[in-house]
Amino acid sequence: MIRMKHLEKTYRTDEVETLAIRDMSLPPGTPISEPSLAAQLNVHVAGPFFLTQAAWPIMRAKGYGRVVMTSSAGGLLAMGGQANYAAAKAAVYGLTKALAFEGREHGIFVNTVLPHANTEIRTHDPAMATDPVRADAERRWAARHGGHFKPGLREALRPARLPEAVAPLVTFLASPACRQTGEAYAAGCGRFARVFVGESAGWNAADPAAVDPDEVAGHLDAIRATDSYRIPDDLYAEIEFMAEATGLWAPGDQPVSPFAPTSGRTSATMKPAIGRGRCAPRRDPGRA
Repeated sequence: MIRMKHLEKTYRTDEVETLAIRDMSLPPGTPISEPSLAAQLNVHVAGPFFLTQAAWPIMRAKGYGRVVMTSSAGGLLAMGGQANYAAAKAAVYGLTKALAFEGREHGIFVNTVLPHANTEIRTHDPAMATDPVRADAERRWAARHGGHFKPGLREALRPARLPEAVAPLVTFLASPACRQTGEAYAAGCGRFARVFVGESAGWNAADPAAVDPDEVAGHLDAIRATDSYRIPDDLYAEIEFMAEATGLWAPGDQPVSPFAPTSGRTSATMKPAIGRGRCAPRRDPGRA
């Protein structure tokens, strides 16, 4: 454990990398107990929270800092048999966003990585030899987990699932060259990609005081469409997006009252959000 006095004397607080190992002690189908959930949250959420909290005053005093956290695709995108782990790793994404918001005015940039790699803890776990219950749980979970992959997929990727193929991204994010903050990146097999939460153009009810569930169901295609979307940096940008999309407000305008008529327009017709460049309109690269 890195204590505060150690941080002050010997640890570079220009960058903090928080890494945690996963606990797979439960056989598939075993109800997740309160202690098991608490253990996951303690390792994956409380660990990076308190480590970063200890370093934060030093970085803030310097006016500079880089924090790299470790989330997981198993948290943001789901993975079978690991609801407790997924909840904890998804929380790391939220922590990253919150700290990025708090740190940006102090020169502290916070990002997170979703790594894919084979590591020593996975291939030489000492518990596999000394703890038969855990070893059995691991084998059963691995069998279930492996059943979700298409034939040959894992075998094809295995030679490229190297920690060395993830480390360059972490190094960059922890360096002064990194000017990004509040972002998540997938890294594995030599591929690097941004992972983000976006908000679609959506659908606006003509009268927000009278909308009913049938109307929502009838416009579900427009609500779910991802051909146009924005990536808000924070809650305030998301609210600006909503206000502009409904026609209730525009940058520089006074609030409109009562509700401005929208005639059921989708927010794709609204003007791009303005305000620190936090909520620029995007096009889904997967669509024409």
